[in-house]
Amino acid sequence: MRCLIPPCRLSMLIHHIVRFSTLITIALGFIAIFSGNESAAATPDSTVQVKGEGDAPGRGPEARQNAVTNARNRLLINHLEAWSDSPKLSRLAPILDRGATYFRNVRVLRHEPDEELTHVEIQADLLVSKIREDIGKYLLPALDRTPTVVVIMQDDFGDDNVRGMKAPGVAEKMIRKLLRDAGFNVIDSDRLRNTMTPEELVTCVAGAGALSAEVARALFADVAVIGRGTTSLADDSRLTNLYRNRGSIALRIVRAEDDAIAEELRATSVVESREPAAGGPLAIEDACERLSEALTSGIIMAVLFSPIDEAIKVSMLGQPGEGSRDDVVKWLAGQENVDAVEIVGRDQSLIRLRIEYRGTLGDLVELLEDGASVRITKVLGLNITAEFMPHRGGDLAQ
Repeated sequence: MRCLIPPCRLSMLIHHIVRFSTLITIALGFIAIFSGNESAAATPDSTVQVKGEGDAPGRGPEARQNAVTNARNRLLINHLEAWSDSPKLSRLAPILDRGATYFRNVRVLRHEPDEELTHVEIQADLLVSKIREDIGKYLLPALDRTPTVVVIMQDDFGDDNVRGMKAPGVAEKMIRKLLRDAGFNVIDSDRLRNTMTPEELVTCVAGAGALSAEVARALFADVAVIGRGTTSLADDSRLTNLYRNRGSIALRIVRAEDDAIAEELRATSVVESREPAAGGPLAIEDACERLSEALTSGIIMAVLFSPIDEAIKVSMLGQPGEGSRDDVVKWLAGQENVDAVEIVGRDQSLIRLRIEYRGTLGDLVELLEDGASVRITKVLGLNITAEFMPHRGGDLAQ
């Protein structure tokens, strides 16, 4: 809860403003008086009540406790599998190892021991917000590389939407700050706006997931965060001498690799102010902050459980000695064992390719070095990094 001036001192503050004219100017600059969550349903659930069953060998107090632990672990695994849509839970080992910390109010509803096995049914509160917090805390540092994010947010304040997208607004600035603070690489706003027109940015925000993913790929980002921030005055705005400004955030996490919407998030906040619209930007910022943990964990899960792609990814730096990079792509597409070549990103100094290749990785490395006149600088898994050698002219026509 944002509380710039405690409510219990509000009447005293007003008294002093009336009494001391020198405080009036200060009071006019004091926009936000109070901020609260207007709708708990609008933010990610902090707890979810769950029921599950578990078994353990033997009977007695120890077997009963082991059965409860097994039931609890199964509930956690079921939740993570449903969230990630993937059975590869070994990647979530740091979360599974802390399984007991994500439950409270555990109750045994049914206890059925027999000669060899103890069976229990339990009910508990699953601390979803705690899981999200720990995903950001323990999984982000453990990733092979830091995810890169492009943010496309729109302030929908009833103005000209296209003109408003020419520069980052309140929502975009706040989301970008939250992601940088969490440890992500965030694409610079100028790079984004040099890539897309304001009209295209508005189209992305309106729900064009494929276009957003295409933008993310062009900027070498793993995900795009797209959404809109809106403000309005609450219906009961003038029950006091203050205006109640409601700020709402709705956003999507779009995975660049397959255009999938990994998660949709919403939050709402209310800020009171002396001027009708003065508290709107603060309400937007508050709503963004409410999504911080959910946004962080959502991006990590989107990257961690991206679909398996057997294609080879090649990043080429610089410019070829002869011809153009498009000539290299055309030449490569015509080579033996190359089924497809897709440009998944480019800028002035880098082009990134996705290559479906039926030969070995070593054969492709040799092909690139000999035919495209590149120097291979790194091979990691199915990812190749290379540099064009401008002093040599590649025999692309052969």
